[in-house]
Amino acid sequence: MKILRESLAIFLLAFNRLFPKEEKGILSVYFHKPEKWLFRSVIESILKKGYTIITLKELEQIIRTKAEVKKKAVITFDDGSVETLDLIRSIREYNIPVAMFIPTEPVESGSFWWDFAELKGQKEVSGLNAPADFKTLPEDIFDQKIKQLKTKFKIQRTCITLDELKRLGDVDLITLGAHTVTHPILENCSFERQEKELKESKEQLGKWLRRPIEYFAYPNGDYNKNTLVLLKKLNYKMAFTTKPGRIDPGSVDPLQIPRYSINDEGGKYENLAKASGAWQRFLPS
Repeated sequence: MKILRESLAIFLLAFNRLFPKEEKGILSVYFHKPEKWLFRSVIESILKKGYTIITLKELEQIIRTKAEVKKKAVITFDDGSVETLDLIRSIREYNIPVAMFIPTEPVESGSFWWDFAELKGQKEVSGLNAPADFKTLPEDIFDQKIKQLKTKFKIQRTCITLDELKRLGDVDLITLGAHTVTHPILENCSFERQEKELKESKEQLGKWLRRPIEYFAYPNGDYNKNTLVLLKKLNYKMAFTTKPGRIDPGSVDPLQIPRYSINDEGGKYENLAKASGAWQRFLPS
């Protein structure tokens, strides 16, 4: 399957060069936990095309003023997996700003809920086959099943520690943003639960890092009208979706900013196609 996707990506990249689509707006790319070679390949491709990678504060200003810009890009990460730490040297080497969105509970507990949902033997406890099945559950049943798994299984840390989070916060090139407390599927949550997730994560990160937290990314890309209402109420300046697309400063909703997703398990050409938008011209993911 990987070979097939790589071959398809090479074709799409070639097609994109022969029949280019006008590159309007700001390129928006996000990662989860890429290997160093993949991160470097994508960044080098973006820089070789003449893009300037900007901070979220610069993006906020561009959106506020609806400024016309060319060859600008934004790089973001979701979750704060331990693998993120391996990229600090590359970020400094390329001298590029990036943003990372961190859920607070895994920083304290050590792991994400899907780490337990992916375990061999977890079905005997939860009755569910895979993480995708957990994502369909109402919040109370979801919480119950994850609690059962955490009681049954002990696993190795997969999220950065608090000390490592603070280390990231000390890197001038890195902006840190909120990603809820527990990384739930927000559209499955009540208004009250959403408010708790958005408010407490903002406050906790701000306390840890001793600075205001102004930006947010939707866990799993899921949200609803209640989420948008709460983000405004809590004074978040921008929020990032998983909807593919470039950022049009003249029309984008600052609380629904699109991003092209990088496949951490994918090959070089698949992800170069995704980072350029060539893949998304014809395929959803």
